[in-house]
Amino acid sequence: MDWSGVHLGVYTVGEPVDEVFLAKRLPANELGGDLYKCGGADFTNTNSIGIENEDKGQFYSYDLKSNKKTSQHTALKGLINGLNAGNVTKERFAQLVDVDNFLSYAAVSWFVGNPDDLRNNYNNFYLYFLKSSGKAIIIPYDCDRCLGVAVHWDPSGHALTRDDPFSAYRNDTGDAQRNPMYLYSVVAGGWYVREFAKVLERVDRDPLLSANTFAQRFQTAQRHYASSVKPSKSLGNLWGLPFDLAKTAPLGSGQNLSYRDFMSRKLGSLQSFLNKVDQYASSTPQKKEIKYYIRGNFNDWTDREEYRMTEKDGMMTFRLKFSEQFRFKVYRPDTGAWYGTEVLSPDTTVPYDSSGNTSIILQPGTYDVTFDPVTCVIHLKKV
Repeated sequence: MDWSGVHLGVYTVGEPVDEVFLAKRLPANELGGDLYKCGGADFTNTNSIGIENEDKGQFYSYDLKSNKKTSQHTALKGLINGLNAGNVTKERFAQLVDVDNFLSYAAVSWFVGNPDDLRNNYNNFYLYFLKSSGKAIIIPYDCDRCLGVAVHWDPSGHALTRDDPFSAYRNDTGDAQRNPMYLYSVVAGGWYVREFAKVLERVDRDPLLSANTFAQRFQTAQRHYASSVKPSKSLGNLWGLPFDLAKTAPLGSGQNLSYRDFMSRKLGSLQSFLNKVDQYASSTPQKKEIKYYIRGNFNDWTDREEYRMTEKDGMMTFRLKFSEQFRFKVYRPDTGAWYGTEVLSPDTTVPYDSSGNTSIILQPGTYDVTFDPVTCVIHLKKV
């Protein structure tokens, strides 16, 4: 590419993930759903959903890219709240997530070995909701740190060549996995461990993974473009990632592995994990205990066990009784999510006021507070 007489090197054009992209790959009855570009999105809370406005410095973990004038983010909030309700069944999971898509995404992502993806860093994916079923599918993008690229950043210390595809940890560093999509599906104790293993085996047999196939394609590109790649000026955003088919670096050196070395190590470790599938599949899933507290001016807005809500028929309940005006919110400590007047049931008849940060203000009396962990709606009843 030449710009004002300056040679900038060879550029590739990446296809944007948008409505045109979706129309090429999905049947007509699945078009028209909400599409989000996601970064730092672990599916544990709804605190960062919106439409990016770079001029105003407004950025979101779930950045809406379609239906901007009409979407109320209902599908996304339903997905996140549903996955975090604490009483998710296999059937409910399959209603929220397109399982075939997710298993394929998770398997290919493991082979690619990108530490900056949904599993490892909650980054670099698009989320789309199929129109007919409302189920979520994952679309990866920005896979620049993969297939043995370890220069400048290698959080696992082995370029993700030894990571267990069934582990409930990220990057093989001991960081616990928070994403309920993974926790409920493919990690030990998940509902789809055996199905995931079969997808891994299918990808393993794909000839595209062959080091010889990769070498042929690399050499074709090199033959056509090697003389034109180097820019005539230094560009500040180039990291200078050296890559050579004939060279590889030791694990943990902070340098790149060759594709052949990376894939050999990756495939060499896979069978050891597949041999444990029976053990992984029979593991007892860890039931996620979800706690909710009433926080207010009467307890210094902190978590105290005497203000912990109790579960009854899938709802979280608490009785508040005060002889003077008080204010409160429902709080979930594991995600840091607060719930106030913005989620009060539309048919609320109990008189209330609201502060600037949506705290619920009530007059002296006794009130039953009911919180739905799936819809995140608060119901009030004066006793």
